[in-house]
Amino acid sequence: MTAYVLLSGFDKNGFFDTVSKNLKNIITDTKNLLFIASNPEVFDKTDNYSQRIFNFFKDIEIDFESYTVLDKRMSDDEQKKSFSKTSCIFLMGGETLTQYEYLKQQNLIEYLLDYNGVIIGLSAGAINMAERSVIANPNYPPVRIYNGIGLADITVIPHFHEITADYIKEEILPLTYDSTIYGLYDDAIISVNNRTKKHSGTIYKLKQGNMKLLSDSEDI
Repeated sequence: MTAYVLLSGFDKNGFFDTVSKNLKNIITDTKNLLFIASNPEVFDKTDNYSQRIFNFFKDIEIDFESYTVLDKRMSDDEQKKSFSKTSCIFLMGGETLTQYEYLKQQNLIEYLLDYNGVIIGLSAGAINMAERSVIANPNYPPVRIYNGIGLADITVIPHFHEITADYIKEEILPLTYDSTIYGLYDDAIISVNNRTKKHSGTIYKLKQGNMKLLSDSEDI
């Protein structure tokens, strides 16, 4: 089963309930979890977060037998082989463009596009999963628009609760005349399975210069 999951974040104790309930319905194969680092050279931070997230899954009774981290500690050949040995892929948060450029440089994007299973993107990973990716973070100017991996035709801005109204009005809303953008709070989840899109948590839909809070019953 191919399914794509876009997440914004988690709290100090793990996944939000809105996220947990949906993940438990989506993830059925728990043999191995493959983490793809956002920066392939920052090993300590990657190891810390991958261990934490692995435990977050266990806390909600998604018991992966093991996990693997894809970064520069793997050879090029090992990186490519890791896709056939995993039951779920997790694109980690952190350095958005660094992650994207590394996937592109290593010719790994085609392996993601061909993967038949669950791919989860968290924050930076969720941004990169899109066909049209947007980085709009006031702490890391300027705004950037680029062709993402192309797994899902959904453009997201994670941690949307941290962005001021002025920044949304001046920097983000002008981008929505070309395509729709979804602002995700950290309790939000969007999933795509056989073109069926579902969502839960706090999500704002930004379209044609307007912004509205999505209700649970509204379609993406």
